Amino acid sequence: MRYKEINALNEAAEYFATMLKSKFGSRILGSEFPAVARVRNQFNKNVLLKIEKEASIKSAKHSIRLMLAEMATHKYFKKIRVIT
Repeated sequence: MRYKEINALNEAAEYFATMLKSKFGSRILGSEFPAVARVRNQFNKNVLLKIEKEASIKSAKHSIRLMLAEMATHKYFKKIRVIT
């Protein structure tokens, strides 16, 4: 995730990580800042999903897309840029 205001980014990343944890459980790592937290005047924050080899990547991507669509409906989180 990427945004220019650190507080808004923190809230959006925590909200997204909570949504992912409700679906995927302990396979979610984050949200955390990368080694270089600010690039081109925008802060970055990572959320990592670990998927088992036998799990369906297609269904995981579909679930993530639905969560991102839900997140985009919130007025406060619309402006946050999600990088996949």
